[in-house]
Amino acid sequence: MVHNFLYKRIAQFAETDMAGIVHFANYFRFMEEAEHAFWRSIGYSVVMEHAGLRIGFPRVKVECEYKSPLLFEESFCIRVIPGRIGEKSIRFSFEFVRSDETTLVATGTMTVVCVEFAASGEMKSMLIPSDIRAALEQ
Repeated sequence: MVHNFLYKRIAQFAETDMAGIVHFANYFRFMEEAEHAFWRSIGYSVVMEHAGLRIGFPRVKVECEYKSPLLFEESFCIRVIPGRIGEKSIRFSFEFVRSDETTLVATGTMTVVCVEFAASGEMKSMLIPSDIRAALEQ
């Protein structure tokens, strides 16, 4: 069974346009914020020291489809679902729902790749460590 995570939030004034509707670009920030909270919930981080290596999970593809507008001060939840877990990559799905958890606002996906950060700052893809994979699949 794959770990399913729910992140709760309220739309802030600075995240809206002149009509009081959450600006489309903020959904990408929300996905990243929820993803970071998800990693913390399973005891890891999007960038971390692991087995003597500095590793991370940079994004290689992100998309979002909008269904219904979110308004200033509206409560909403973001469901984070790790989907396909490959040898080196993870495809997360995101479902944005109003606080009633039934009204779908938007859906999104994010593909990340496990990398090692070299001292030079270069990134090299690597296999997802087995303990991280196990935590994702719990």
